Amino acid sequence: AHINRSLLALGNCINALSEKGNTKYVNYRDSKLTRILKDSLGGNSRTVMIAHISPASVHFEESRNTLNYADRAKYIKTKIRRNVIDVSYHIAQYQQIIQDLRGQVQLLRDQKDELEIRLTTTNEARFSRLSDSNTTERLRVEEGLKLKENILQTYRKQIGARRALLEI
Repeated sequence: AHINRSLLALGNCINALSEKGNTKYVNYRDSKLTRILKDSLGGNSRTVMIAHISPASVHFEESRNTLNYADRAKYIKTKIRRNVIDVSYHIAQYQQIIQDLRGQVQLLRDQKDELEIRLTTTNEARFSRLSDSNTTERLRVEEGLKLKENILQTYRKQIGARRALLEI
């Protein structure tokens, strides 16, 4: 049932497009099929429609309707124009994006270095405050240091991945 409604909507679009006065509104929103074919029917493209008919006499009426449909479709006129893209504009955009990303990478490197220095000084201060008699606290601090080192390694891997993306 949906295919028949879609084909009816497509027939209505073809009727509207093939009329001599192209000022008439063409409703592509009636079905999914006409929405999909909108650019092909009335856009900036060349479109080929193939009508398939049967030579059997039992399908005479259907074949005649198909031929009428194809006859209407051949009167659709589209205005084709060459799509020209200004390549130098896109290159300038990409160069600006690359410069922005390099700036972000440098900022992240500076932040990483600053955090490493701050972490090292903080850890050394904590470690020196602990006395030798308090071994459980010392073990807890060492475990925290290992965890922080793992986080830093993960951060470095992410920065490396970002660099690899920038090189592409």
